[in-house]
Amino acid sequence: MESVEVDNSLQATASQRVLDTVLAPGASIKIPSWLRGDKIGKHNFLFVFSYESEQDGTAMGVRTLRHTVTAQVLPSLKINAFTRPSTKGLNEFILGIEVYSAFIANLGGIHYLSLTHARCFSV
Repeated sequence: MESVEVDNSLQATASQRVLDTVLAPGASIKIPSWLRGDKIGKHNFLFVFSYESEQDGTAMGVRTLRHTVTAQVLPSLKINAFTRPSTKGLNEFILGIEVYSAFIANLGGIHYLSLTHARCFSV
């Protein structure tokens, strides 16, 4: 499977070619996409597809198809932070963080989530 990365900015940019071969009549293509919503809840995603004939000089030119998909955005992580008194000294605490990946749990089987960076600030 080919992977194509596209800039996520909302500004108009050049189009991104997804398929470098001719799509035969009646054939279909699946374009896996990873979408991110800025908040949990219902979102409308607007897709714009354009295509053109493989034959040069045809009257068809470039055609554009707009498609709207309504989707429910779910949380990808559930995080629980807690403190416990330390056994090493007074006024010292241990910070615990529990991270649960709802997305990975829905895939089934055993999957691991790796926390690669944690930062703590005290005010």
